[in-house]
Amino acid sequence: MTVDLSFLTVNTDEERIKWIDLLYSVVNFHKAMVLELQPDILVSDETMSQDQLYHNAAANAIRECILVIEAIPLPTEEEYIKNGD
Repeated sequence: MTVDLSFLTVNTDEERIKWIDLLYSVVNFHKAMVLELQPDILVSDETMSQDQLYHNAAANAIRECILVIEAIPLPTEEEYIKNGD
């Protein structure tokens, strides 16, 4: 199965902010799942269940994606026009 990603763009600061906001929502969901799965104890890696470890790892991976998105510079208008995008 292939997915057409041609409609996904990050050409402006506004688009970048929207993607980052969306990803932070997903991070917050996974972090909430960690707490929901075992809310009565202080959660640490040593006491986490497999489900908690999964959600914690997912949240951390998504945070890394956000850092990559923030680090990649947007194309200048000249680069954008030159590449025909």
